[in-house]
Order: sequence, then structure tokens, then C-alpha cells
Amino acid sequence: MSLKNAGHATSNELIWLHKIEERLHKNPYDVNALIELGFLYIEPLHDPKQALATLEYAIGLAPDNVDAHFWLAKTLYHDHFRNADAKKLLTQALIIDPSRADCYDLLASVLRSMGEDREKSIALLLQVIKLEPTWVTPRISLGYYFLEKNNLDAAESLAREAESILQSITFTAPSTPKEKYFEECITGRIPDRQKNINDLLCKILKQRIG
Repeated sequence: MSLKNAGHATSNELIWLHKIEERLHKNPYDVNALIELGFLYIEPLHDPKQALATLEYAIGLAPDNVDAHFWLAKTLYHDHFRNADAKKLLTQALIIDPSRADCYDLLASVLRSMGEDREKSIALLLQVIKLEPTWVTPRISLGYYFLEKNNLDAAESLAREAESILQSITFTAPSTPKEKYFEECITGRIPDRQKNINDLLCKILKQRIG
């Protein structure tokens, strides 16, 4: 299998790419390897067309694989602007496994982009926090929802909770590019997320002052 756009990848990502290529050379039907490859086409390789084809193939091989649903929905939403299809995939994924916080989180973003009632997105993000109490990014997102509703106490409470989580957790280096992306872009359990918390707190203060 030829890996396109490898020039976009770092040296560590290239090592991971070659490992996946070796796995798929041995077994072209390795669904987990296909999902890893699909992710890499989404992120360091920036090849949405190949990501779509790879992840659709993975789902064809394993229709109940929730990871395949999640990453295919991710590229459909972010890269192909097919929100309705992403919503359908995520809804199916949550029927298969209702405990997948990442699917609730992405579905909240998809519904917001579709202009659906923001209360649905709020309910989904609350479910994310219930399932994954140490995730930071959903609290920041919820904080902005409550800021828009002028519920400043709730917004500040969420920002402070997020700040407390960052101060209490031990940061560990991810072992794969997908894990790195997951922590940076989905859970938000990284030191740099404090900047986003500070921005939210600043906006809350400005709105309190009027």
C-alpha cells in the first residue's frame, strides 16, 4: 500500500506509518491497522480522500467497529462537510457502544454545525463529562455554551473545574500519533489547554463587568 503525502509527517509519524504499512502488507484485512492508517491520512498526511476510502473500507470489513465509525465521522465532518452522514455514523456508533465519550463529544460538534438546538449539544457534553470526568475540552466547550446563555456562574464553574484537572493530573507522553491527537484535540489533558481556560475566564470577567 502506497502512503501518500508522507512529506507532511514527522520522523516519529513516518516510523509509525511504516509499521502500519508492514502490518497491512502481512494482512490487508487488519481492521485496526486500517483505522490507524485512516487516522494518519486525516491528520499528519492531510489526505481526506484517502482517509475516506480507507475508513469506509475498514467499516465494510467490520461494520460494528466503533473506532472506524468515529474516525470516518471525523473526516466526514471536518474535511468533507457531510454533517448529516457524520451524525448518522455517530448515532450508529453509540447504539453499538453507548459508553463512547468521544462519539458523544464529536456528535455535539456536528449538531452545533447543523444548527440544531444547542440544548442537545449541552446534554451530549454533560454525558461526556459523566463518562470521562478528567476530560478538559468538553468543560471548556460547555463553558462557552453557558457564556452564550449568560449563565456566568455555570461557565466559570466549568472553567475552574477544567483548571483543577490540569493542575492535578500527571502528563505522560503519548505512544502513538493517534494517542497524541486524542489527548491534544479531544480530551484536552495537555498543559497548553490552560491558555484556552484563561481565554474563557477572561471573557466571563468582561461579561460580568458589562
